[in-house]
Amino acid sequence: MRCCAHRAVHRLLTLCPPSQRFAVDNLDRFNEEFGDEGEDADPKQLPSSQREGAQKTDEQDSIATAEASDLAKGREIRPSVLKGGTDKPLDHRLLFDGNCDDHFRIGIKLTRRAVRLFSDFYSSDIIVASPLGLVTWLAEASAKTGEKKTNGGPTASGDGQAAQSGGSSIDFLSSLEILVVDNADVMLMQNWEHVQTVLKSVSHIPTEQHGADFMRIREWYLNGLARCLRQTIILSAFPFAEANALLSNKCSNIEGSVICRRSHYEGQLPFVIPQIRQIYTRIPFEDLSSDDDRRFRYFAEEVYPGIKESVQSGILVFIPSYFDFVRLRNFLRKDMASVASLCEYTTTADVSRARANFFHGRRRILLYTERAHFYHRYRIRGIQRLIFYGVPHHAHYYSELLNLSAEGNASSCTVLFSKLESLQLERVVGSKRAKRLLKGSSSSHIFV
Repeated sequence: MRCCAHRAVHRLLTLCPPSQRFAVDNLDRFNEEFGDEGEDADPKQLPSSQREGAQKTDEQDSIATAEASDLAKGREIRPSVLKGGTDKPLDHRLLFDGNCDDHFRIGIKLTRRAVRLFSDFYSSDIIVASPLGLVTWLAEASAKTGEKKTNGGPTASGDGQAAQSGGSSIDFLSSLEILVVDNADVMLMQNWEHVQTVLKSVSHIPTEQHGADFMRIREWYLNGLARCLRQTIILSAFPFAEANALLSNKCSNIEGSVICRRSHYEGQLPFVIPQIRQIYTRIPFEDLSSDDDRRFRYFAEEVYPGIKESVQSGILVFIPSYFDFVRLRNFLRKDMASVASLCEYTTTADVSRARANFFHGRRRILLYTERAHFYHRYRIRGIQRLIFYGVPHHAHYYSELLNLSAEGNASSCTVLFSKLESLQLERVVGSKRAKRLLKGSSSSHIFV
């Protein structure tokens, strides 16, 4: 998101020598496009009447950073630390505090006496971009290449950087020496396919010369071995299978790879306040291609008949995957079930309507996706029973939803999991319990 890029670029500027730090081209434009009003000024350059307020803001940021560290370590954050009287959790406000637009790309050129922002990509030393910003650039490049072949001539470009680069070419991705995928867990909640698309397009042999001096090009680049000497760094708040697959399939450095992760998790069960019967059910696993079908079949044949026969309302079904959400929604609607749905694409009016119908019992079942909870963190009221269709990637969502269910006097919680969700399960129940759940002879385990 632009707010993350804004903080990262300003952090880079503070690391520059003084001769460069105070000579930044296009800084006002950058603050206008990536920052929020009032957060861009340097406290040292403010008048004395405003400097005290800026220092207080820095102190608040330091406190928030310390609280975020506690949150990352699994420590519970007390409601009293929530700032501004908002009901949004701390981690949500730290992430979405600022410009949340996820479509951007910017080049940075470092010279001896200045730093130039919004520089041409082919002359830039650093490129800061979102996956969506790069994917749209790739799509534009592909379209303009096809148009150029059709017309037999160059195409005009309305993008300043594209015009300077001789069209919307993607050859600037061929000479990356260090590739940093920051906030990979956030990209997982956006669209992970964009990350995969970008990684497929880097470290290829350029299609044009772009004024390069071939005498200065290293031989391994000409031999198509740039990907073997590129250093790729993936940073995430937690490990997940998609990042591991990306590291294995798209990152092949000749020096190998190093994975740094926590060796032990205590889990989120100690943070569950109400006394709720938590039932974990292991779904048999045969192969990757049939796992989704087996999970759906188990829900339709084992879980849903009990819901259908009972008269209980306030049943929240939490679904990590949007594709599973669509599948369940179509299944329940076809069966004429009393169901409401909340996903990341639901309009504000439909969200209010669904939450009200669920709370007042006009809809017995509410389907709720993890991405919707990631972006909005709705406080769902009226929960009497929780069903996790899959283990959430963000472990603290588990304890958060169970604590919300205390308002509706929830009596039970059912979690469906398979062998593929070992990483998520470890973060939710803890490392020791996860091994017992995955390898135990019994497929069902109960925690109270």
